[in-house]
Order: sequence, then structure tokens, then C-alpha cells
Amino acid sequence: MVFVGDNVEFEKVQNEYLITKIMPRKNKLIRPFVTNVTQIFILLSIIPEPDLVLIDKLIINAKQNNIIPVLLVSKCDLGIEFFNKIKEEYEKSNIEVINVSVKDNINLNLVKEKLNNNITVLAGQSATGKTSLLNSICNTNNKVNSVSEKTQRGKNTTTNAELLVIDSSSFLLDTAGFSRLEFSSLNPDEIKNYYDEFSDNNCTYKNCNHVFEGNKCGIIKNLNSKNSQIDKNRYDRYKQIYLECLEFWRRRYD
Repeated sequence: MVFVGDNVEFEKVQNEYLITKIMPRKNKLIRPFVTNVTQIFILLSIIPEPDLVLIDKLIINAKQNNIIPVLLVSKCDLGIEFFNKIKEEYEKSNIEVINVSVKDNINLNLVKEKLNNNITVLAGQSATGKTSLLNSICNTNNKVNSVSEKTQRGKNTTTNAELLVIDSSSFLLDTAGFSRLEFSSLNPDEIKNYYDEFSDNNCTYKNCNHVFEGNKCGIIKNLNSKNSQIDKNRYDRYKQIYLECLEFWRRRYD
């Protein structure tokens, strides 16, 4: 199957072009379905309410594939408090968090600079402002949908993935919003490797997963200390993702 981002060989047959070969891929994301990416912009906003478990799964999937994750917190014209909360949760993970506002032209030039010499995919939930951001930084004129007043959920503007050429060495992949990402084949023992804040754990057990080990786990001890270096909310989501993956892993041969 061909994905957006694939490098291919093709030949012309009469008036059509046929793909004859898909070149080896450097990486592949499972959601959104794109390949050969160097950077992912994960867009989130105060409205609609963000699913931070989904955000953390996107970060894990990116790090699995040696893709740099960058969090873009949009609609900061609605208030800076939400951005500060997100920044506080993720700054210990060595994940860059940038506040952006199309309305007030905040950090749009910085976002453009980060596109240079990268193949970047723009991902996130619906109605977080992806299309507005895209229109602003790429001079496109795509239709923008609003958040449903009844459900406070987003309505998809983008319905498929599209590769936009910024220049000869910079590309942006626009993708449809989504609300689910499942790791049906990820070994749960690997998940901790994608949390930089877990690196200095001082755990008793070398293969500690920081979930069931109690105070013999350096992460859990740190978490319960007065000056914890680990964000409690992010740890709770890690535990949720771990247990979900553990259940999938146990059922993989059923």
C-alpha cells in the first residue's frame, strides 16, 4: 500500500502514471498514516478539550520512529493559562511546547522556521486549528470549520492526507483529525523508554516498568516525594497506556 510521504518509482503508460516500486521507508506512523517523516507538529487547544492520552500516544509513536515531536498549543488568544499547564507537564520530557495564535499572529514565524529542511506532519484532534494554521503559514485558503456548540467536539475540515511543498527541502503533510490511537502490537515493556523523565529512575529492578513495583521503583518513590521531578498527571496517563498495551499484549495470540 502507498502512503503519503512515500518515495516511489513510476512509469508512464499511455496517459497514466503507474507506480512500479515503493522505495524503502525510513519510518511509518500508524496514525496518521504517513511515512518518511522527520518531525511531527501535534496541535492541541483549550477548545475542544484535549485528549492528553491521545497526545502521549502520538509522542510515543513518534519517538518509536525517531521523529521529533513538537507540541503546538493553539488559540492562545483565549487564555495563556492552558499553555502554561501543558508546558509544565511536558517540559521535563524534553518535548518542545510552543504557544501559537493565528488570530494574534503569535509565533507563526517560529513555526515556519521549524519547517525548514524537514518533512513535517501536522496532526491532532479535529477543530484544534490545523486548517487555520495551515492557511496562515502556507498561504492556502482551505475551509475552516468550528467546534460544535452542542457537543463541544470538532468537525473534520481535512478528510485526507495531503503533501504540501514549502520549498525543495521542506514539506508539510496535512492530515485529518482523529480521536483514537491503539497500540495493538506494542510490547508494554518498551513504553517507558519513550519517557525522558524516567531516565534517572534509581529503581531496584533493572527491568522495572514503574507500575507494580511500589517503593522499590525509583519513579514511584520520586512521584510521592515532596520535590518530585515527575509530573503526576503525565505519570497517571503513562500507567493508563501501559495497562492498555499490557492487555493487548496478553491477548495477541487469542
